Amino acid sequence: MIAQEPTRKIHQYWLGLGGVLVFSMLVRVGLIFWLAYTAGVSWRDVLAGHDGVEYLAMAEHLAKGTVAEIPVEARRHDLGWPLLLAFFSRIMPLTFASLTLQLVLTAAVAGLTSLLAMHVFSISPTQSLLPAAAVVLAYPASIYYSCFALSEPLFVTLILSAFLLAHFRRFFLAALLAGLCATVRSPAVLLLPPLAWSCWKTSVELPLRTRLTLCAGVVGFALVPVFTVWAVSHFVWGTYSASLHSPRFSWPFAGFQGLSQRGSARALYVGLCVVIVCFGVLKLALLSRKRPSLSVQALAFFAVLFLVFHLCLESLVYYGQRIYLADYVDRYFLPLWPLVVLATHRWWRTWVVALSFVAALALSVYWGKNYFAQVKAHGAPMLEHLQDVRPQ
Repeated sequence: MIAQEPTRKIHQYWLGLGGVLVFSMLVRVGLIFWLAYTAGVSWRDVLAGHDGVEYLAMAEHLAKGTVAEIPVEARRHDLGWPLLLAFFSRIMPLTFASLTLQLVLTAAVAGLTSLLAMHVFSISPTQSLLPAAAVVLAYPASIYYSCFALSEPLFVTLILSAFLLAHFRRFFLAALLAGLCATVRSPAVLLLPPLAWSCWKTSVELPLRTRLTLCAGVVGFALVPVFTVWAVSHFVWGTYSASLHSPRFSWPFAGFQGLSQRGSARALYVGLCVVIVCFGVLKLALLSRKRPSLSVQALAFFAVLFLVFHLCLESLVYYGQRIYLADYVDRYFLPLWPLVVLATHRWWRTWVVALSFVAALALSVYWGKNYFAQVKAHGAPMLEHLQDVRPQ
């Protein structure tokens, strides 16, 4: 139960939350235009950075109804995020739709973190603002990758929404969001065991057959959108995105070979990310043993599954080449970051968030500048128009 706060504190909460949301959105808009200015490209080209250009290409063809013409290289991505972009591109230009959705979803992640802090971790409204700010401002990958037309903000929003609904025992709605989340990024199927377990534990007063039926219904409800997208992909392309990635699994940390070739600074950063996230997940797991809250236990269940999955994910196929994934681990850990922050919420202070934000923003500027310098110097798949072509 959340204690009744005086009216003044409630006003302070909404004012503080609004400040966090507006500031986080302004940071991302400012970074997008700063990268565009320093790299000599348009802000639309910034949105198309990394995998954004492939998502935008998929969305454009989906909006036109020319699904079969989606570039082969782009088909490795799940359809959920491009479908949402295609829907909103009917209302506004595609790049505006992408920018708007990224900003709104970033704000949603902060708001949902605050709600989880209050309802699941029994943190007061005003104290929940620091975890909300830390989630969207203190992690470098959170700032950097939300400047591109990538699926991570939607992915994280759906995960947090599913757990919030499950906390209020809206299991079928939570299952629906989990299924939709799996159409955004396939690893979201890891949401199903914690949701089914929560449904099972909260229905102990019901007969065994009814409990089994409810749990099966939750899982089945979640799988409807997953199998729908799978069937459509097979019908149109004869394959599914996950098969195009050809994921290879091995022992934990097997994907970290070759990381040293990226430089000692990058290796140190990735190692620090892994240590912090592993520590946060362990803290959440220990907290779930101390608390009788099923919601905390479900969050810990998911966090452990998600962490082990990505530590054991060794490599994927990218444009015909098999690549090891240690260099992308900070991006893959984005769904775990809100859970890590909530598990360590007692340690977040204003000065900690502020210092972390400065470091995260500096790294984001550095990464963006180097990324577009590499693109202009050497080219990148589907971004060849940005490459400098000088006469010999």
